[in-house]
Amino acid sequence: MNPITYAAHFAYHLLRRRSLPAALIEMAREQRAWSKK
Repeated sequence: MNPITYAAHFAYHLLRRRSLPAALIEMAREQRAWSKK
């Protein structure tokens, strides 16, 4: 996953969750899901 996609994705989660820790948790969850594929 390239940094631009990652950053855009993170911004999306940040806007949706309205909190930094929650956005980081969401990203970590997705990372785990992707690495399992």
